[in-house]
Amino acid sequence: MDPLPEKAMFQELEYRSIFLHSAAPLATLTPAGRFLRVNPALARLVGYSQDELAAITLMDLTPHAERPGATRELAASQAEAGLPGELELSLKPRRGEAFRCRVAVSWVKSASARVLHGVASLTRLAPEQRLAERDLELAHA
Repeated sequence: MDPLPEKAMFQELEYRSIFLHSAAPLATLTPAGRFLRVNPALARLVGYSQDELAAITLMDLTPHAERPGATRELAASQAEAGLPGELELSLKPRRGEAFRCRVAVSWVKSASARVLHGVASLTRLAPEQRLAERDLELAHA
């Protein structure tokens, strides 16, 4: 028996288990930011079901005033050769106030360098964390 299909099946099951059981909010995205898959932690963070999130984009969760800038940052992150892109934006959950979030996306590309999809992790930022990071950036400017 050829061990490659068995190994590929094991790797897929391992990835799926990590994705589904991770405490970190994770998603796979199209280049335009549409959710392909989200894990339960992301669904809990924003208060939408996994099926509801599969029908919208990351920008749909972003307040209207921030969408143009966040869309540009998402597109720019795809140009980085092999580096994860990072953007900070506000997310509006189904209930409650919008909160700041850092989105780190690693883009998966074809052999011809076409972006196929991204794997994103989201981190909710505490207000004091954003202020400390801004002070650090100003000190290095």
